[in-house]
Amino acid sequence: MSDKKKPKIKSFKSIAKVASVEEAEELLEKISKAINQIYNFETSTLRYQEYYSYCYTLTMSKKEKILYNSLKSIIEEKTKIITEQLKGVQRENLLVKFRDLWDTHKTCTGYVKNLMSYLETGYIQQNRLTPIYDLGLITFKELVFKDETLCPKLNNLLMEMINKDRNGEVIEKDVIKSISNMLIEVGLNSRQMYKEILEDSFLMQTDIFYNNEAKLLIDEIQVPEFLKKAEERLEEEKRRVFAYLDISSMEPLLRLVDKNFIEINAKALVNSDSGLAKMINNTSINDICRMYRLYQRTHDLQKEIHACLERYILEKCEEIVKNQESIKNPIKLISDIIELREKIILIHTSAFKRDIMAEVSIRRSFENVFNKYPRIVLALVLYIDYLFQKEIKGISDEEIDLKLNKIIALFKYISDKDVFESYYKNYLAKRLLSDKSLNDEAEKSFVRLMKTECGSQYTSRIEGMINDMGVAKQDSNHFQNTAQFDFEVRVLTQTYWPQDDLQPILLPVQLAQISEKFTNFYMTQHSGRRLNWKHSYGNCILKANIGCEGKQYELLVSTYQACVLLLYNETDNYPLTSIISSLRGFKDELVKHILGLVKAKILTKPARGKDLPDDSVLTLNTKFTNKLKRIQVTIISSKEKEKNSQSQTMVDEERKHVIESAIIRVMKSRRELEHPNLIVEVCKLVSHRFTPDIKTVKKRIESLIERDYLERDERNINLYRYKA
Repeated sequence: MSDKKKPKIKSFKSIAKVASVEEAEELLEKISKAINQIYNFETSTLRYQEYYSYCYTLTMSKKEKILYNSLKSIIEEKTKIITEQLKGVQRENLLVKFRDLWDTHKTCTGYVKNLMSYLETGYIQQNRLTPIYDLGLITFKELVFKDETLCPKLNNLLMEMINKDRNGEVIEKDVIKSISNMLIEVGLNSRQMYKEILEDSFLMQTDIFYNNEAKLLIDEIQVPEFLKKAEERLEEEKRRVFAYLDISSMEPLLRLVDKNFIEINAKALVNSDSGLAKMINNTSINDICRMYRLYQRTHDLQKEIHACLERYILEKCEEIVKNQESIKNPIKLISDIIELREKIILIHTSAFKRDIMAEVSIRRSFENVFNKYPRIVLALVLYIDYLFQKEIKGISDEEIDLKLNKIIALFKYISDKDVFESYYKNYLAKRLLSDKSLNDEAEKSFVRLMKTECGSQYTSRIEGMINDMGVAKQDSNHFQNTAQFDFEVRVLTQTYWPQDDLQPILLPVQLAQISEKFTNFYMTQHSGRRLNWKHSYGNCILKANIGCEGKQYELLVSTYQACVLLLYNETDNYPLTSIISSLRGFKDELVKHILGLVKAKILTKPARGKDLPDDSVLTLNTKFTNKLKRIQVTIISSKEKEKNSQSQTMVDEERKHVIESAIIRVMKSRRELEHPNLIVEVCKLVSHRFTPDIKTVKKRIESLIERDYLERDERNINLYRYKA
């Protein structure tokens, strides 16, 4: 163990309580003198421990109230001196002097608080009096900031400095920051003084400043520059707040900039000649993004952008649809719409940040256009037909997928998808039967995309058509290998393919023998089936020695045209009526094929014009000549309006069946249902194919009642029951 003695801790020597009033007054005078020394910065000889003990003695002697009141009086006295000093300061030095005297006052009050900490923790807290430091702040607020001469002068100076800053002049920002902090601090967690002396006037001045500036700029500069200026001003005000204002001023300050630059001028900016429409036209992503960002700051202003976006899309689509080139060329029409949509989607993604309401506006605009102009639906089908026959040649699978996704995006805008299906099936049938589709996998990919969008029921018949072709090619190849001559037949399922009312024509002997051979072959392979020949879809290659030169040509003709030409092996002249009676064909259909031969100058007709009178005599052109050896003979198709009318009639008939099927499904599951509810459920069921007409639904309900599928309740005519 160490020999060193353990140190002894001396106990605290308590100070005796004062015995008389005179002693208390003496100690109070000493403490007051010390406080005065602190406020006068004469503390070099001040013994803090000694004066701390004086405070302790007075407190223990129950003289703390006198001590506290004395302290209040001294702080008031010193603060009055500060007030008088500030009144005598020259105007240009007032802010700096304010800051310096405030810092001095705070520092001194802090020292006094430390000196009288026993009074603070004991008497003041127990009696819930104002703490010493807070007392100094409150006194400063009451005597300095509420002075009738100082306060307006301080306010004017602050506004003047801030205005200079706005106009680009250099100011002492640290001084204003100190004043700003001082105004917050004297409020003791209240922003009252800050608002009264600085913020209220500052915001009022800001409002006037930006109101005048916005009015001036909106008439002088283009919208993109105006928006840039607004954004610059917002950033300036943010920096201003961080530099010398309280953070609580940020929101009301920026709101004033938004109001004067954007909110008041929202419609004018969007609809200006240099506004949103022009920016979209020029694909000015940065400018659009800036506008969207600024409008997003104010509640409900984005609707102005959405409305303008809708108008822009509608107007541009109207221009495309009504353009003479687009009317003549449906491929250009769809190409232009795709190009427009790609631009809009780029803007939606990059500038609008995939805003949901903007997406709704885009979809609604395109839907309005697509359903206002039905010919866009046919144009889209023709575009797809062109794509699969020509455009996808030589391009990669990725590019094909990209093109198909663009098409399916337009497909989504079509409300009456059954109309699209009707057109699409017709052109798909032609592609498949003539073997003109360049990519079978691409065809299947597009069907899968439609299936994803509309469900398997929508694409079932289209898928059946594609599957039919695969099976039919196998049967045809098998027959060719057996028969050993070039004769291709496609055996198709009748329910999948577009139907016509044309009956088979009477084939010439050469073709009839081959057809019979195939029929016999097929029946041996598939018993119990029935073949129904569709000659209007067929085509063949004829080798013909015609013309004065005796040159042999290969004619690519339809089955009807081949049958007509084979009649001319017997004679060079044939009346139209004889051709029709010989082939037993449908007159209007045969005329289309015969006019194709006339257009190719293989046959001639006496009458001029596009019509073929009943008494016409068709003559083989013995002077026929052509530079090509292989000649494609076209078919003069019926007018587009007639074809569209036929397609629409078929669609209307199909809709009747779809609506009736939906009614039966609903009633079978519900057993009984009131009229309004039945209408709603049926419309919901068929909406993936088309938008049903309510009158049509009512008629189909009546039809089902007449056929005893449904019945009305005897007491309530609006209530239907399902009859099993």
